[in-house]
Amino acid sequence: FDLPLMKNKALCKEYYPLHQREDLEWLRDNWAMSKMNTKQPISKIRDYFGEKLALYFAWLTFYTEWLLFPFIIGVPVFALLMWRFYANRDEIHLEAGSWEGGTKTVIVDEYIYVYFIFLLFLIFWSICLTIFWERREKRLALVWGTLGIKKIEPPRPDFQGELLRNPVTEKMERFFPPGKRKKKLLVSYSVLLTILGLVIVTVFAIFWLKFYVKNKSLFIGNQLVLVNFLFSIMNAVQIHLFNFIYGKLAVKFTNWENHRLQSEYEGSLIYKNFAFKVVNSYNSFFYIAFLKERIECSDANLTDDETCKNIAFELVVQLVSIFVIQLVMNMVEVTIPFMTQRMAIRAESKKLEKMQKESPEKKFRDKLCYAEAQAKLADDTGTLNEYLELTIQYGFMLLFCVAFPLAPLLAMLSNLFEIRVDSVKLCYLTQRPEPERADSIGNWLTLMKVITIIGKTRNFQVAVR
Repeated sequence: FDLPLMKNKALCKEYYPLHQREDLEWLRDNWAMSKMNTKQPISKIRDYFGEKLALYFAWLTFYTEWLLFPFIIGVPVFALLMWRFYANRDEIHLEAGSWEGGTKTVIVDEYIYVYFIFLLFLIFWSICLTIFWERREKRLALVWGTLGIKKIEPPRPDFQGELLRNPVTEKMERFFPPGKRKKKLLVSYSVLLTILGLVIVTVFAIFWLKFYVKNKSLFIGNQLVLVNFLFSIMNAVQIHLFNFIYGKLAVKFTNWENHRLQSEYEGSLIYKNFAFKVVNSYNSFFYIAFLKERIECSDANLTDDETCKNIAFELVVQLVSIFVIQLVMNMVEVTIPFMTQRMAIRAESKKLEKMQKESPEKKFRDKLCYAEAQAKLADDTGTLNEYLELTIQYGFMLLFCVAFPLAPLLAMLSNLFEIRVDSVKLCYLTQRPEPERADSIGNWLTLMKVITIIGKTRNFQVAVR
């Protein structure tokens, strides 16, 4: 039976693989509720959830363990920078420079070589990360028997088109004109560009308001520090808000594009989300790192302004804000399925009580059976959002870690929490996903290689700030 097609045609209400009690209890005890560490039972996860999901946890574990290297190097770098800014502040040599016809104070930092050593290490680390991960996933695929697997895909149940006879197979198949799909893709990406424009306008509005508040001297001293942090939180919130809104729109537009195969559908959804979230997540950081000084400090009279001297500090505040909001979103990620499940079970119990009162002569069950209870669990949403989070985080590590060498520590803590959140969701709060075979993480490795290439050039620009 083609169950996805039957569900799409409303011939069946729901279908899902049942959790197996014994295997699920083992995963709950030894994975979801075990001590928090980076070691994951990948083979057990693969046996129960399939290769595709196991590769996600293998990558998350691998990436988290590799963050230990920039963390170890970053601690002494951070300590040296703090000593430079505070203990040895009076010994920093100053000289005159020029800025668009005016004069400005330039700090000649004898410790600038530390930046370059650290950024060269980050570049070397990122290249090795992708190389060694490719070896790791190939080894896993070889052990699992999926190396070089070519999945024969049937058409998606949601695929619509004219029913025509295939001249090769002589079977009736649905056909959708490529020209119509191209028009739909044009509309989808036009909407993407429009929302990206709105994001950029919003970010510049936040920074303009921040600049206006400082320029008018409405706050001083510690109040100004608090205002800086509040504006950073505003920026982090708008990032997640626009990500959420566009995430919903991207799904609707990708469904509307009417892709024939699931791989085509997932690829279109991945690239749309990635393109949007890269711009949405990084634009404020690029503004601070590369444009802020030129735009806000173009006037020679503003060279002593606090906003012109603490660009690195602003990058730090922005990074910390991003990770704090990410931890909050992870909590929401667990809370929503939990509340949904409880509300569904409570509604079903009230329904049974009502039926019992209306027909007291009949005997109804007072609780749901094992299979029925699983129907009340939330649907598994896949790993797209999780991969997006990790890919964007990897970009933060590579592009802006030189401004805040302790960022790998925040990333490690965030990833350890992510492992716990995802394992609890799978073992307690969602239906068992359909196992899928895979031999790699697919498009995500390609996207991380693109970020690695960009990071090679951008890191040098951040280091000299």
